[in-house]
Amino acid sequence: MKRLTAICLMILLTGACSRPETEIPEYRLNATPLPLSDHTINTYERLFLNESEGYILMAESFGTDAVKKIFYKNDSTVSVLRRGRGPNEYTDSKICNIEANGDFYIMSVTQGKIDKHAKDGSPIRHVDIETFFASAIELGDQYISYGDFSVSDNTMYTLSDASGRTICRFGAYPDDGVPADFAYKAMAYQGRLVANDARSRFAFLTIFGEVLDIYEIQNDSIPSKIASYRNGLPTYQPKEGVIGVKYDEFHFAYLDAYASERFIYALYSGKKPVDRTLQALSDAQEGNVIRLYDWDGNLRANLITDVELLCLCVSADDSFIIALYDDKGIFRLCTFDIGEVIRQITAEPNNPHLPT
Repeated sequence: MKRLTAICLMILLTGACSRPETEIPEYRLNATPLPLSDHTINTYERLFLNESEGYILMAESFGTDAVKKIFYKNDSTVSVLRRGRGPNEYTDSKICNIEANGDFYIMSVTQGKIDKHAKDGSPIRHVDIETFFASAIELGDQYISYGDFSVSDNTMYTLSDASGRTICRFGAYPDDGVPADFAYKAMAYQGRLVANDARSRFAFLTIFGEVLDIYEIQNDSIPSKIASYRNGLPTYQPKEGVIGVKYDEFHFAYLDAYASERFIYALYSGKKPVDRTLQALSDAQEGNVIRLYDWDGNLRANLITDVELLCLCVSADDSFIIALYDDKGIFRLCTFDIGEVIRQITAEPNNPHLPT
């Protein structure tokens, strides 16, 4: 049941490539399990890393904790936000970003808002986004959101100011040939947003159909497309009576994504479920390939892990990855040392698009 809920909640990611796939280098990574007890993690959501204090921040789909800290070095947890309807309690919270000092952002799709909290959970500010959205992220003092189900134009993204007011809408949905209105396309192409404040860029990656967009928001708040890649698009049809879609033909593309100032780490599956059973969907929603993109949209390397992963987070200096995996029904964390791999990748002499 927990895996089923996670499958329903997750709809994510993809990639872009500026050179033939055969030229992309591969690096093998060996996992080091972290010593967590069997029931430290009860369900899985996105991971957000506070490396200076040694904890993972995670939203919870079940139980009384809406958001909790997992101290991965000493196997302890601390509740940050509680689930409920009273003051400082949350019923629909998804973490969408964390700052280096531990302050974090949570979004509520049902309430159309983004809240910023201090690392101890105390509220800092609250923003009501003017439009509906399926996912959102803070970028500098503005907000990027995806999927306004209420509009009829062919635009995927909304740029909002610090108060949540719409500045502009931009970005076209994939030309997939499905005769559905854009509310259904917004459902079909839900995904992950990651941001790079240092370059004022964001990336959006989808789980069903390999779609990757990278945009830069210029000083005049005008979006500029940096890269866009669409491949292996799903076929689907609208569900009757609800805003939802039924997939006829699809494969899982990217399962999760995390960003540093230099790279986008996209966990890739590429698997098509053998049938529509829960076990087949669960098996397809694991991957051992992390596609490493730079912020110009170039696929720089494939990182191949020795275990199948569910989601991941990365240190700010690109020295290590912490990832979640399913060990026979028990969720566990592991880490990968990638410092030397990243040094090799960034030392490539023949790539003219290395971010500075």
